[in-house]
Amino acid sequence: MKLHIYLLIACCVLWCSHLAAQNPTLNCPNTDPTITSWVISDGVTTTRYYDDIADETSCNPTIVNSGIEANVQAVYYDMDYVWVEATGCPDYLCGPFNGDGNPSFPSNQNRIIVIPRTPTPNPGSSANSYNNLGAMGYLINGVAIFNAGDGMSYNNQGVWNRNAIVMENEGFGCDRSHPAMGNLHNHQIPMGFNYSVAGTQSDICDCFPSDGLFTAAPAQHSPLIGFAADGYPIYGPYAYANVDGTGGIALMTPSYQVRNITARTHYADGTNVTDGPAISAAWPLGAFYEDYEFIANSGTLDYYNGRFAITPEYPCGTYAYYTTMEANGNALFPYVVGLEFYGEVLNCDGGTGGGGPPVVDCDAFPPPPAGAPCCGDGICNGSEDATTCPDDCGGVGGVDCTPSATATLYAQSGNTPTCTSTVSAGDGLALSCDTGTATLTGSGRPDTGVTGGRTFEWCTYDGNIISGGTTLNAVVDAPGTYVLYITNTNGYSAWDIVEVREACSIALSVKVILQGAYDSGSGMMDTNLRTANLLPNTDPYSATETATNSMLYSGTAGDMIVDWVLLELRDTTNPAVVAASQPALLQADGDIISANGKLVVDMVAPAAGDYHIVVRHRNHLGVMSNNTITIN
Repeated sequence: MKLHIYLLIACCVLWCSHLAAQNPTLNCPNTDPTITSWVISDGVTTTRYYDDIADETSCNPTIVNSGIEANVQAVYYDMDYVWVEATGCPDYLCGPFNGDGNPSFPSNQNRIIVIPRTPTPNPGSSANSYNNLGAMGYLINGVAIFNAGDGMSYNNQGVWNRNAIVMENEGFGCDRSHPAMGNLHNHQIPMGFNYSVAGTQSDICDCFPSDGLFTAAPAQHSPLIGFAADGYPIYGPYAYANVDGTGGIALMTPSYQVRNITARTHYADGTNVTDGPAISAAWPLGAFYEDYEFIANSGTLDYYNGRFAITPEYPCGTYAYYTTMEANGNALFPYVVGLEFYGEVLNCDGGTGGGGPPVVDCDAFPPPPAGAPCCGDGICNGSEDATTCPDDCGGVGGVDCTPSATATLYAQSGNTPTCTSTVSAGDGLALSCDTGTATLTGSGRPDTGVTGGRTFEWCTYDGNIISGGTTLNAVVDAPGTYVLYITNTNGYSAWDIVEVREACSIALSVKVILQGAYDSGSGMMDTNLRTANLLPNTDPYSATETATNSMLYSGTAGDMIVDWVLLELRDTTNPAVVAASQPALLQADGDIISANGKLVVDMVAPAAGDYHIVVRHRNHLGVMSNNTITIN
């Protein structure tokens, strides 16, 4: 892949120095990964799976199209929670599942995932243990994550509890998933068994290949791949060696070890229990939970299989879980979350009592269970397009130092959540470096069928009122999250959120050639994805950028779109550290443009310094500029 780089820098410092000095957290982004990380359906791709393990004999598998829309259908949120609608089925091939006699196939789960936006740490609480079967978290495509158990124990005594990764291994597809009564789920890292030729856990990928959710790259921080039930993120196996983001990249290792035992008579803590089966080929060490013991600091992760550290999505740090494996790809116990959650877990089934987890009605989420999502949720899908829903599908021309309104508004009408556009906080104005202020603008209209007056009120995120009465405009002089509330005389209220950020933008003009797509005769790249109508509307890297069909398919000659690429700015001292990234579109002549057609790619600038520019493509090795650029 050849790289030519041209750089334009357009930086607006939004705050005078004394304001920045008063707020030491200004470098922390306001974007919330619990909202932006999900893999949104393109409305077309469906889940496919291999039909029968018997096809392994001929290595000529039959692929079944389930007709089920893949990935996540919609994301909604308020100030406390994120609601995710998903079928629970992925866009990559899975199966076959009947290697261990499992008769089930993936089915539409019509699930609603509820994630707290601000997880509550609660280590050591008995309320954090999980003894039940079912999901303990979800991948970013909506597929469930189960714990390490298969729900069975030796002689059904509940003493020696079976490890699904060992005892159900023959039933996992190449992506390491399998269904339980239609509910597709992973007990372990959602990555192909054929990650390396040294992997020994399964050869299913030889005849039934699958991409899985991701492939771990030892030289870079693994992506955020899901969220646990307590709201903390789940990452792949590689992370920054040091919790402060330094030290290069390292494989995260669990502090659970296989016990050095010759017979199953006692637990690791010395408790004398009913004997388990003799250690044998049928019951190898590791076949049961109780074959493992936690040895503090024997790995990089804690009892919960996580740690508090800086990550690409959380540059100010977060507690996070990691999917654990050997360097050859063999999964390692406890695989995802340890034997307990680190944080407080939502309870969707009623009261808990005794100061347990918060009670959330997980079915009473803001959008109506049926019908198209509302405009304004930041997602362009379903029947939405640039004409009917410009806020979601029209795109914006870069950061331009403009406060961004990202929330969807939901107004309560009776006891039924209804999706309306009762009030909108708007985009606000760019902060002036001379005045250090910005005016937040709003608009409103009455609820349908509601008479009487309405009040509008601007507040800070933590509840301090900055305006009142019927004020729709408010002047602010500090970055932060601001909320516009509307209340009518019937007692119903609604809100919208604006985030005011201190941000500089840079405009990158980059040219790159993909070697695999390059045609030396024409001097341009092939546009086979465009010809086959396979260009996704949402970028495949972060699912944060969308492009309309007109943008993807209307160009001619050298302006035709080849595919999505990912631009990154990387640290000069440690190039594994990604300081900023931005998905963009690659044209046939090599120009990289913004998803809205702008001829340069706007990117939020990192801290002042020198950076390499990296271009990544999903089917090519990435390329990094030899020289650096300076941002000041």
